[in-house]
Amino acid sequence: MHHLKKTFKIIISLFLTLLLLAAFSACEQEEISAESSSFSASASSEIPSEPSVEESAESSVEDSSEESSEPPSGDTSEDTSSEEEPVLPDPPTYELLNLSAEDIPPAEELSFAMVNKNSDAALDGFLKAYEGSYPAIADVVYTENSLQVCVVYDVLEFYGAFQAKYLWYTLDCTNGTLVSPTKERPTAYEYDKNTNNQKGYFWVDYEEAVSGEPCPYVVLYHENGVNTTLCFEETALEYVRVIRQTDTHVVLSVSRRDERYYRILNREGKVIAQLEWISDVSSITPLMFDDKYLYCKKDADEDFVYDTIGAIDLSTGKYQDLLEVGNSDYWTYFADGSGIAIYDNEFQPDTILYYATATHKLLTYPAKRRVESLDTFFGTLYGTIHGDEVYVFLWDAESKTLFQSQEGYPAGCRLAVGKGSVAVMHDGALSVYVEQ
Repeated sequence: MHHLKKTFKIIISLFLTLLLLAAFSACEQEEISAESSSFSASASSEIPSEPSVEESAESSVEDSSEESSEPPSGDTSEDTSSEEEPVLPDPPTYELLNLSAEDIPPAEELSFAMVNKNSDAALDGFLKAYEGSYPAIADVVYTENSLQVCVVYDVLEFYGAFQAKYLWYTLDCTNGTLVSPTKERPTAYEYDKNTNNQKGYFWVDYEEAVSGEPCPYVVLYHENGVNTTLCFEETALEYVRVIRQTDTHVVLSVSRRDERYYRILNREGKVIAQLEWISDVSSITPLMFDDKYLYCKKDADEDFVYDTIGAIDLSTGKYQDLLEVGNSDYWTYFADGSGIAIYDNEFQPDTILYYATATHKLLTYPAKRRVESLDTFFGTLYGTIHGDEVYVFLWDAESKTLFQSQEGYPAGCRLAVGKGSVAVMHDGALSVYVEQ
């Protein structure tokens, strides 16, 4: 009996011990599960969600830019959605002045003068092509501050040679009248989009040269009446000419052994970069300078049509792609490096594309009809849009607005632009859009 009691006590003790061990194990397992659940929640909150297509594209662009070098005009990936858009000035308005034969002032005691392509190529070309009556407006020239108009009063033709009675007038844009007649052809103001110099200029001096033929040369920088020699080549291995320049940098087109190179120099004569024929020149063409970059157009897929905007960093000489715009047949640009205009684009043939270097953005301006011609003049893009007739457009860089004429003109009309106005010469008459 005594042994039974002792055995019973031992069993009871073992049973209690097992219960305690089971309870402790259950508590420990519960704590582990709680810890595991807490870690899982914490980890899931730290892992970002899968990016959207737009975010992936932005990330891809940002990574690409970082691998090459800092993109022009700062980091394009920065969120600017909270920034206020700058207030743009009101777009310019234009008054239309029409001049026809009835608006031409009479002229007396005029004598005939010989006209040919050597004395006046533009007037000679008009006389050969014009089939209307006289008096007629035959030519227009913008000087720096005015619009000059050539009026032909009478013509004699003898075996393809012309004699004409004509005068040049200044157009008074206030009342649309022709004033201050003279017989002298005015000097046209030339806007050079390939040059933006205020202090000095680069030039190449040749001893004896035939254009395109290798010869000795010297590259110089002229400032304050002094020429500084930057580099020279005494052997007749290459022919060099200046194609782009600012106060600080120049692009030289170099012909050597039937191949062409682009060489970028600073005003100290240091070669910043050189585009080689095999790898670069066949696809990259320099467009314009700004303070930090030489902007280029590039044919990225080698189909002989340019499709990409790029830039060469003037401090490092490195090239980088900036933006793909699609195959585009025509490119032009502003002398000060403010922007590149593109048209006849494979995706948007009826649209003017404009890449603004200050904002690093591509702006689009739908036109009513297909863009046929486009060029720049200071802060203005201008050109023609063709349908059954020709329409004039003007784009103002400051207000970023596109003006398109309501009036159509015949095919073959001639367009000229100056400060504050654009002139359309057509069928011996003249239409002028004057900024108000």
